[in-house]
Amino acid sequence: MAAKIQLAMAFQNRAPKVSVFTFSVFFLLLSLCFSRSSGQQGTPFACDTESNPAVAGFGFCNSSLGFEARVEDLVKRLTLTEKIGFLVSKAGSVTRLGIPKYEWWSEALHGVSRVGQGTSFSTVVPGATSFPQVILTAASFNATLFETIGKVVSTEARAMYNAGLAGLTFWSPNVNIFRDPRWGRGQETPGEDPLLSSKYAVSYVRGLQQREDGNPDHLKVAACCKHYTAYDLDNWKGTDRFHFNAVVSPQDLEDTFQPPFKSCVIDGNVASVMCSYNQVNGKPTCADPDLLAGVIRGQWKLNGYIVSDCDSVEVLYNKQHYTKTPEEAAAISISAGLDLDCGNFLGEHTEAAVTAGLVNETAIDRAVSNNAMTLMRLGFFDGNPSKQLYGKLGPNDVCTPENQELAREAARQGIVLLKNSPKSLPLSPSAIKSLAVIGPNANVTDTMIGNYAGIPCKYTTPLQGLSAIVSTSYQPGCIDVACVSAQLDEAKKIAASADATVLVVGTNQSIEAESRDRVDLNLPGQQALLITEVAKASKGPVILVIMTGGGMDVTFAKNDDKITSILWVGFPGEAGGAAIADVIFGSFNPSGRLPMTWYPQSYVEKVPMTDMRMRPDASTGYPGRTYRFYKGETVYSFGDGLSYTDFKHHLVQAPEMVSIPLEEGHTCRSSKCYSLDVVQESCQNLGFEVHLRVKNLGQRSGSHTVFLYSSPPSVHNSPQKHLLGFEKVSLEAGGETVVQFKVDVCKDLSVADETGSRKVALGLHVLHVGTLKHSLNIGLNFAARVMAEEGEYRCFIGGLSWSTSDRGLKEAFEKFGHLQEAKVVVDKFSGRSRGFGFVTFDEKKAMDEAIKAMNGMDLDGRAITVDKAQPNQGSVEIALNVGSQGILPGNVPVKAVEEVGMEGGMTNIVAAAAVAVVVMDQIEMEIDLVGAIGILVIEEVREVIDTVATALGHMNDGVQVLVAFVLDRIVSSLLSLHGGILLLCPAEC
Repeated sequence: MAAKIQLAMAFQNRAPKVSVFTFSVFFLLLSLCFSRSSGQQGTPFACDTESNPAVAGFGFCNSSLGFEARVEDLVKRLTLTEKIGFLVSKAGSVTRLGIPKYEWWSEALHGVSRVGQGTSFSTVVPGATSFPQVILTAASFNATLFETIGKVVSTEARAMYNAGLAGLTFWSPNVNIFRDPRWGRGQETPGEDPLLSSKYAVSYVRGLQQREDGNPDHLKVAACCKHYTAYDLDNWKGTDRFHFNAVVSPQDLEDTFQPPFKSCVIDGNVASVMCSYNQVNGKPTCADPDLLAGVIRGQWKLNGYIVSDCDSVEVLYNKQHYTKTPEEAAAISISAGLDLDCGNFLGEHTEAAVTAGLVNETAIDRAVSNNAMTLMRLGFFDGNPSKQLYGKLGPNDVCTPENQELAREAARQGIVLLKNSPKSLPLSPSAIKSLAVIGPNANVTDTMIGNYAGIPCKYTTPLQGLSAIVSTSYQPGCIDVACVSAQLDEAKKIAASADATVLVVGTNQSIEAESRDRVDLNLPGQQALLITEVAKASKGPVILVIMTGGGMDVTFAKNDDKITSILWVGFPGEAGGAAIADVIFGSFNPSGRLPMTWYPQSYVEKVPMTDMRMRPDASTGYPGRTYRFYKGETVYSFGDGLSYTDFKHHLVQAPEMVSIPLEEGHTCRSSKCYSLDVVQESCQNLGFEVHLRVKNLGQRSGSHTVFLYSSPPSVHNSPQKHLLGFEKVSLEAGGETVVQFKVDVCKDLSVADETGSRKVALGLHVLHVGTLKHSLNIGLNFAARVMAEEGEYRCFIGGLSWSTSDRGLKEAFEKFGHLQEAKVVVDKFSGRSRGFGFVTFDEKKAMDEAIKAMNGMDLDGRAITVDKAQPNQGSVEIALNVGSQGILPGNVPVKAVEEVGMEGGMTNIVAAAAVAVVVMDQIEMEIDLVGAIGILVIEEVREVIDTVATALGHMNDGVQVLVAFVLDRIVSSLLSLHGGILLLCPAEC
């Protein structure tokens, strides 16, 4: 967002025990003397019947009516000119209706911000809690922390609103993917991973929006996920965000850039989405009906408004020259689904666009309705806020000791220990008599809070935090962070005499920020020289603290034995210095993990920032981006981070196979399939659980993030691995716990194909947790069915574990009603489950409830399929599981036909393609039918494909043969042989 950032006013000279609000009682009384001060001025309150009895007759002021009826009443009362006033961020008042003006633009990226015209600080509220910049908070991998911060920020925002210093609509969070390490705004994001970004978006939005009374229709404040979409370049080598056309494949759009926004809308129920400056594939995002009306409003069902980044509509006309006239720009944006303009372009040109017939008033009514609905949900049209849920909040609720302690805790949880040899940290406060503190970021204030910050309650710099624990000596080492010339002599002198040295280096907003992308990944100026020379001179351990938003190439420090420890601290917020000291001296055990890859400088020398491709291209040497696709060398990798203790993982539960029921008529019945559309009904609610035991092996308590990854089969140029989930646990020394992950097969294990459609890759998926690996086969269940006689209430259960017994099946289903029978179908040769069975109820209601409750649920470590048994019509279908080789011939119906001689016929059929080792003739089926079904074992797995091609459809004794590949585990216990297995079934045409 374009913003004029004012210089921060620090309140760092206050005594530590004195609140910012020493005179809070006076300020509270003072605030009550001002109806609406600075940030939001005008007519006191909309629909305030006490101060303006005339509004009592307006339907939109009648809180007993539903929101839709109230909005409809309001829109009908507005003239066209008044409606257009609702389309801009500085919304004008409608005096005749008692509606005050309203400024939509407020920010709350990591605390109530001074950026945005809807927010201001004053003597009433001189500061607000400034949490770490988002990239560091994301490094905590703690979704509970994300939401808790959101709750605190929204409480402080409501308190400032009551004092007339803030609005109720906050254009945060930024959930763009940190695609390129040079991006100046990467610091504002949760990092490079779509799942982490999605989890952050949902958690932070819930913290901001959800009210303590649990009413989902009302909002505490209104959040906004930005910048939609594929926006991650500001100003790089002559290309700026106003002119950049992001060329993005449908595949990359679906599986990288869209997921955080999709989750934000669908799971987080965010009240707003902001479209970005850039074009995507030749269209401005704020004028693309497919992206706005089609996806956000149509597919994701946004309940709220769509706002432009500031002046984006003007940009598409004046800078991108996308339209010939400003009226056309206004018209296409509104028609595409834009509701609100951050700026006044729509205010200036919409009425002329209506007059010219470029846009109709119905589209304007839609936009006004979406905007008004959001204000309705916020209580804007419910009169005096002092009489509403949060009406008692005031200055005393901002910068509370609890909020400031949370800022410190957030910084501690995010700090990442990247190097610690030979376990030089933590330092002992009693052993360290003198500490040298050196570096351009060692005693900074504004740098710690990053961009889009407010005015902090107070600052604790690294130097201040360390000095509170031990005696320190300080040298900046450089005049400023640019470090054009390192000041080595004094820095080396204090390092040589100190028991330990802490170097605090990095960047600031002059190097990486909005409108300021980096051109390289090196530390600025002579910072590297300063680090190396000081390390050489130091007599004790050297701790390098890197304060940056993005990753740096610090290979030199990683490989320097004199540098014993490296910490990355992001931009750690107002309490960052205290948090850094807590980690260095061991009162807090570090647990942060990198939310982005740290590349070497050589990476950016060969990869243009303008190249949006995520996947590598071997033909051109393009290496790809992020841990999901990049296979080259890294300085540090996504997820890296050390602790002062060690943790061990043990796999407790995970399935070895998941079968997806194949619907009737699916094309995979008659052709080879390597993946399956996730939209099919049988794919929904199909999941399983992974249970892991985590133990703290060390001598001190600590927190640990458990990451669950999957490496899918190599189809559709899929990621080499991707994150399925993460969970942060805290354990005492020697303690252990079990972490449970719920995996939705179609959502979590799917990949995007080349057209952008979600697919579940069939075959071998490898689950990763630390050094543990577990193989999971995803296959298809070819419409296995159990027959039901007329009047029977029988359920088919598929995907059963080999260990599930009749008794286990009975115990799982008898809670729904009395069972006549519970039966697992077993193989007569091996006595083991065939992976399916049935239960029969006395009543239809019990059957229906069982299907609804149990379909897709876990039973003995397998996600089972539960469906109504099909009427017995003299035929039955056998369940086949498709395995890791991905061969998929299709349907295998078994009909009641006379026995067909198979041994000679089948071996002749496949002789040209493979050598048959075993041919089994006539396997009986336990479900009241005798089927002509055989099993053929092929010596070499690689010959299976040729065999299928040869045998499929072949006529044998006048009957057409259907062939299917199945996993060898299905009959391995029966045959005790290895290799490819074909199930051959002659069937009538």
